Amino acid sequence: MLTSIIVLTHNQLPYTKECIRSIRMYTKSEEYELIVVDNASTDGTTEWLTSQPDIIVIKNITNMGFPKGCNQGILKAKGDNILLLNNDVIVTERWLTNLLRCLYKHENIAAVGPVTNNASYDTAIPATYTTLKEMQQFASRYNMGDENKWERRLKLIGFCLLIKRHVLDEVGLLDEQFTPGNYEDDDICLRITQLNYTFYLCKDTFVHHYGSLSWKKDIQQYAHVLTENSQKFKNRWGFSATTLNIYTGLVNQLQQNIPFKNELRILHVGSGCGATLLEIQNRYPHFKVFGVENNYHAHLFSKQIAPTLCMPYENITKAFINTKFHAILLTIPPQNSS
Repeated sequence: MLTSIIVLTHNQLPYTKECIRSIRMYTKSEEYELIVVDNASTDGTTEWLTSQPDIIVIKNITNMGFPKGCNQGILKAKGDNILLLNNDVIVTERWLTNLLRCLYKHENIAAVGPVTNNASYDTAIPATYTTLKEMQQFASRYNMGDENKWERRLKLIGFCLLIKRHVLDEVGLLDEQFTPGNYEDDDICLRITQLNYTFYLCKDTFVHHYGSLSWKKDIQQYAHVLTENSQKFKNRWGFSATTLNIYTGLVNQLQQNIPFKNELRILHVGSGCGATLLEIQNRYPHFKVFGVENNYHAHLFSKQIAPTLCMPYENITKAFINTKFHAILLTIPPQNSS
């Protein structure tokens, strides 16, 4: 089985070298091909890449952005799996073996990703190290392969994303309207979910992520792109990306404030696309969870995770007049309203 690892570059040559060095060190050469899409680097990156015999290089004369660059790599790839990897990621011992094991555990798993030190969406874990050597030592102990540490997720973050090729063939490429980047990973995760596939976060696999190097140089431009792409996402799906949020704090309060029994009934009002319901299921599989969401489009995703009613929130009392719950979680952001 071949995995096509696709890395995008735009300058930052030292980080790219570290990333590729780690791939070579911790991945069997016969198990992957490495495709690097260079977005008009000016720091010698292009020249260095073309001097490497084991790298397939795609050279863009202008910066095409993240979605377009990834799509170029995907179209070039020959692998059974596509792995989108940021060039500021350092991979680790057993990283790909662990991810593939999870990816092929069930036919309906579309994509998987690892945990890291620096990422959003509850993907980062506490990791105490100060050097890359210490990081690799930490990862060697951490990456032991344990399916009990796999968690189903509503979406995954795109810094290290392993996807079955046939799923991409079904759903299509990354949406280039999100160029130069941000929200294209949210978008493709929802498109994949519509085909009844699932995602898993592999909490038995750790990689290092420096994080957002390309954006740190221009914070104002980054904020502008976030705002613009957030609106594009909302226009496409009919709800804000905040409806994919996991309200971890509320889930933590369940343990602190209610007595644990074999079966507890939990209602989440404002369940969005169901990410918090899924988090409760991951932690407490014996709980019975239910959702209420007033945005019709968001509730379609939530009900794939747990029974979810779509209704105006003011009708909740009447709808559940004869139903008892051990706890009710309330999150009604303005963006969710119909």
